[in-house]
Amino acid sequence: MTKISVIIAEESYLIRSGLARVIEGFNCCQQAKEISTQKDFKKNLETSKSDILIVNEKIVQKNSDFFTSIQNKKKNPKIIIIHNTECDSEIHELYENIIFLNDDKNTISKKIWEVIKNLKPDQSGKTEELSEREKEIVSQIALGKTNKEIAEKLYISSHTVISHRKNIVRKLSIKTVSGLTVYAILNKLISLNDAKY
Repeated sequence: MTKISVIIAEESYLIRSGLARVIEGFNCCQQAKEISTQKDFKKNLETSKSDILIVNEKIVQKNSDFFTSIQNKKKNPKIIIIHNTECDSEIHELYENIIFLNDDKNTISKKIWEVIKNLKPDQSGKTEELSEREKEIVSQIALGKTNKEIAEKLYISSHTVISHRKNIVRKLSIKTVSGLTVYAILNKLISLNDAKY
């Protein structure tokens, strides 16, 4: 299966690194390519094919003609904007999603996953469904339980929990607890209030 390619265009090292770390949590993604300067931005986008572009709103404003042209191409990247504050609905309609600077890690993971899951059917075909036991384990992981605690609660061995976790990672292409937490919330395995951050 071809992995999803992601470019992060952001001048701030902290923001760029944090987003790259979130992307690492998704098995279905390649390591994110990071762009930090305006000079490298156009050059990289013209020469690199990416599935998802996570970009600071200021870069979009400075390169609006370029963005219009890449959005009109047949195979354009899905664009997620990094925005300072809340913005009007017109901006929401232009892009796949918006990450705000005050979003927490789980919210950012959820927003990126929403874009990824819309790409995945085109790239990887059918995804395997989780069994009921695997769903139980995902919900326990999202609630912050250890392998030992999950084993005790479900009356199975820790080795069995680890085997299920491996199968879950393979089926969902999600390897981090935060990614599984987002999955559990989106699929109503747990409520947002129950999630451990």
